[in-house]
Amino acid sequence: MACPSLNEIKASGSYHVVLPVIGKVLKESLVTDTFGEASSDEEEREVTLFHGHISKDTPSIEKFLYRMCFYGQSSKEVFVMTYIYLRRYQEKTGWALSAENVHRLVLAAFVAAVKVRDDVHYCNKFYSRLGGVALKELNRLEQEFLISLDFDLEVSSKEYSGVVQMLKKRGGQPSPPSVPASSFRRKLSSLSASSYASSSSVPPSPTRRSTVPCGSGVQAARARMSS
Repeated sequence: MACPSLNEIKASGSYHVVLPVIGKVLKESLVTDTFGEASSDEEEREVTLFHGHISKDTPSIEKFLYRMCFYGQSSKEVFVMTYIYLRRYQEKTGWALSAENVHRLVLAAFVAAVKVRDDVHYCNKFYSRLGGVALKELNRLEQEFLISLDFDLEVSSKEYSGVVQMLKKRGGQPSPPSVPASSFRRKLSSLSASSYASSSSVPPSPTRRSTVPCGSGVQAARARMSS
């Protein structure tokens, strides 16, 4: 997958001015070891579904976010919500972010956020390729992430604006305008435990498709991903 330039990323409709700050904050929050005390006994190490091995080919979390921004073609608000969901995951589970789990957690949080925020989005098959995992694994990650959050996906206008203000201060940028709370509440009714038990995609609206079929309408994005 070709790595887009920063100018290309900024020119995309998905780019949010706080995206570089989110990457920086996540990178700074990574702990060196989330397996507890160092031990040669693998059985003594606690891991979650989100833990995996890293290699020299594993991208930095900043580059991972940029790739999702450029190829994912979501609304820019999705990345702020992704960050909010990651904070909720940490608060509810007590797990710290590390190099071993941050990529899968970001991917799961992004998929949840895009399905809450955007009326039109790609299917999980597309996001699995974007995140570099198998489709079955992404489905499991998504379900586990939502269960860990107790399906607490609503983001109020106050919380959203507060997080953006905090991130802009971290990045030395001016404060943003407020965002209507209705922007983040309109699809929560379809994100129930029962719907995710049988499918990882949000059910389509009666008047508008909520997902974009992988075999139709994504040729341009696929071409960019394979170039």
